[in-house]
Amino acid sequence: MNTLRFSTLAVAMACLVPSSFAAERTLTPEQMEKLAKDGELDEEVPTRPAQLPDLTKGDLIPPSDDKPQIWTFGPTGLAGIMVGKFQGDQIQVQATLKGSPAEGKFLPGDVITGINGEKFVAGAHLGYVIGNAIVEAEREKNAGKITFQVWRDENYVKRFGKKDVSGVDIEKLFDKARDDNTLYDWKPEEERAKEVLGFDEYPIIPTTFDVELILRVFPDYSDTAPYECPKTAQILEDAWKVLEKRFVADPKNPRSGRGGIIESMALVASGKPEHRKLVHDWVRSKNGKQWHPPTEPIGAMFEPDYKGYKGYQSWHHGFTGLSCALYYEATGDDSQCNEAGQRDRLSIPGMFAPVVDREKE
Repeated sequence: MNTLRFSTLAVAMACLVPSSFAAERTLTPEQMEKLAKDGELDEEVPTRPAQLPDLTKGDLIPPSDDKPQIWTFGPTGLAGIMVGKFQGDQIQVQATLKGSPAEGKFLPGDVITGINGEKFVAGAHLGYVIGNAIVEAEREKNAGKITFQVWRDENYVKRFGKKDVSGVDIEKLFDKARDDNTLYDWKPEEERAKEVLGFDEYPIIPTTFDVELILRVFPDYSDTAPYECPKTAQILEDAWKVLEKRFVADPKNPRSGRGGIIESMALVASGKPEHRKLVHDWVRSKNGKQWHPPTEPIGAMFEPDYKGYKGYQSWHHGFTGLSCALYYEATGDDSQCNEAGQRDRLSIPGMFAPVVDREKE
């Protein structure tokens, strides 16, 4: 009876709410459920950030000193810009990863406005919303299904894509410009910007639809995750396979086999002998030169006539030295063969060797 009473109350309240409130999209599904159950919200309702652009109305992502961050959204294969960052309620698609569930189902410029039938809420956290939806989709009972609500401008690619100017009649363009007096008409800056970007030539043709993706199904996270958790274990196995490929040289790809310090730490942490062998060989290759012994006397960079690179030395050696020390601690591998076949200590363990030797005495 109480549930019915509060549900009726919620419906009545919804009828009294102005349409502008609905447009603001300020309540999450969880908050709506709580409102229907308890009749009130104890928490602060997130509000739509001021000046948040609406891409579905032709607004543009505002320029800034920093380029907009492009995020990849986990196993979906989507890559896009969160308009308003985590507090926004729209995602502009930039690309899809090859071989991913999203490949071939989105176009650059598509705007994702919601997930699984629920619109995004401005002022909430897009990262949490999408992350939780992915976790739910990956559960066996949901068969990997996840649905995105998409708004598409059919003219977006024509307007912002590369244009073929090989067949343009230059004389016709000059005649049009000669007879066009609108250049002298004052117009708001936003309107002039849209003209420059081609909104006049290619007006917005909107369409909305749902895109369903099928993600890989995993077991549920255990209560002890990440420990004794089958899902965590599977994720790690998949991640290690990706990292392994970065340490294997492909004769057809000169950029392959480069590995990396952080990647090497992840492989060593697996405890698997084959991973330690990969890192062991990488350390002795030209790609592991950051851990090689210095080629010039320590302190040379502080001499007045030193011509080499001096910048960010503490930053560089701090991170490099820490990872090198961790590798040494985990494996005990403190040497490598140089081109002359002589054995030299790795940079950091070599510096600490006298201290280590004294501790052993």
